[in-house]
Amino acid sequence: MIDKPPLNTLLDLAGTFKFVSSLDEIPTLVQQTVKWFLLGRSHFSQEQFVQGLSVLGIYDSILKNPESFRPVFCYSPQQLNAEIISHLFETNFSEVGSNQHCSESLVISHWNDYLLDVEERAETEVTFNDILFFASGCKIIPPFGIKLSLEFLHHAEKNGEMSKFPKANTCACILYLPVTHSSYDKFKEALSFAFLNTRGFGEP
Repeated sequence: MIDKPPLNTLLDLAGTFKFVSSLDEIPTLVQQTVKWFLLGRSHFSQEQFVQGLSVLGIYDSILKNPESFRPVFCYSPQQLNAEIISHLFETNFSEVGSNQHCSESLVISHWNDYLLDVEERAETEVTFNDILFFASGCKIIPPFGIKLSLEFLHHAEKNGEMSKFPKANTCACILYLPVTHSSYDKFKEALSFAFLNTRGFGEP
């Protein structure tokens, strides 16, 4: 088995391509190979990285205060809340004074109330991760952040009626909100139905 490529090439590069006289030697061989694969082959790059950090004393500071530097080097998903979700979205309003802008103001009022309901778990199973996934295809905020847009469904569809449910363009990270609901309860019902029943891309 060791003689089969590309395994023999990997073992040769790791310096562990040698005759095995007993099964007891295999765990040690595997351990040495894995250590080289994870650390040895990138050793020169790691040394350069450490040298760069050492120029201004950053490396020593990291060693002395590892927890303080953890957020810089180790990403952890942010706990979402209504304020964070609200700030992720930039709202594209129609012209001020137009009929569309007036209806959009009511929708945004409903939207802000909806986010608070999600945060308080008020009669909805929707989570902020569901909303983020619906709008962008991301279940968590990526390490480098994300910019989302809020737009409105003013135009009639093929059946001649405006959509009662939200829509999204996940490639452009745009969430389209319906403008047909004057009642908050109807707005909330429509959004919750969409967010809970369209967790797409074939994922459970």
